Amino acid sequence: MNDLTLAYSNDHISSKHPKPNYKITLNDVIKTIKNVDYNHRHYNYLRIKNTFRSLMNAGESVANTKKAIAKDKNSLHFFLLSGYCERGHLKADVQYNGCIQIDIDLKYANAENDVLRIKKILSKLDCTVFAASSITSGVKVLIRTDNEDARYHNDIAKIFMAEQLKPILKDFPKIQYDTMAYNMPCFVPCDKDVYFDENYKVYNTGKAKQTIDIERKEKNKKIELQTINLSIEDEKLNNQVCKYSFKSAENIGSGFSGTHQAIRHYAALLVGFGVDCGFAWNWLKNNGVQVGCNYNHFSAFYVNFKDFGANRESFKNKTIQAQADHIINYIEAKAIEKKCRIAEKRGNMLKIKHGSQLFLSNFAKHYCKKTAYTIGDNILTVTL
Repeated sequence: MNDLTLAYSNDHISSKHPKPNYKITLNDVIKTIKNVDYNHRHYNYLRIKNTFRSLMNAGESVANTKKAIAKDKNSLHFFLLSGYCERGHLKADVQYNGCIQIDIDLKYANAENDVLRIKKILSKLDCTVFAASSITSGVKVLIRTDNEDARYHNDIAKIFMAEQLKPILKDFPKIQYDTMAYNMPCFVPCDKDVYFDENYKVYNTGKAKQTIDIERKEKNKKIELQTINLSIEDEKLNNQVCKYSFKSAENIGSGFSGTHQAIRHYAALLVGFGVDCGFAWNWLKNNGVQVGCNYNHFSAFYVNFKDFGANRESFKNKTIQAQADHIINYIEAKAIEKKCRIAEKRGNMLKIKHGSQLFLSNFAKHYCKKTAYTIGDNILTVTL
């Protein structure tokens, strides 16, 4: 089954002006892996391997080890195993072929024997196309699937890894898996004993796609619900700051029905809070406020206040002023300032809502030291 079209490049992986790739077959890939000149000074295979082994065996961290070999490793030639493109490896240019590449990393000292054992285990998996030792103590495995839609690629690779690879490699608890994107270059391994099965079976992805479709549908439902809830919560917060802004402005000048001083103050505050002009106007109308101007005049104030510059009050100053006006207390002011939602305010009980329980916990430690409070279901309940 040698009908796959893949790409090979002798260019630098991050070249800004990539050279043309070579169009190759699966047999060409295996031949290249087997015949790489391990000692060729240009490819630096021996230096990469020796540096990697010595640092790992000396107890160096994986991050520092990778950093030490990065320059040499990035100069290696590479394959594109999940498709072909004429130059480079941009996703938009790849003609997808359905193959998934999974890297199995053994980033620990003296892992050479485990690499050989893992290759042997993978050889018994009937859908393994090839399994090759990587230069940095690992195994690269290629699987051919019947999937023709690149949008499923990453999820199918993760499902295959979870359902097929992890169960048969459970005796290697230290190994790490990396499911590669379909445009991800594969540095050419150097392995004369690469396992290759010309009669590999194509992995059927029908069941995996059904699972992916169900999960995506559920995820979209959650996003929709979160969007609806966020919209409701935003409306609550907007109502709250409109009420504050109105209370703060109603006694300025001759109020909302007289001169424009109060209206301008109201508009200025709500521009600062980021409340939409239409929402601010409708709040006044819905609450029976007699306004001494029409909507066009009101929206003109909004436009004028869009760029306050040095005269624009900060969000923090607004909440301080709100406290001074006895409209909100200190904790409520801080909640508004931190963009929390005031879920409920009744008597001496205040409920503050936020999407993160950890955020509420930290908020309470900072601002509720002298008050009793409880936290649950993303709501901080404070007894004032």
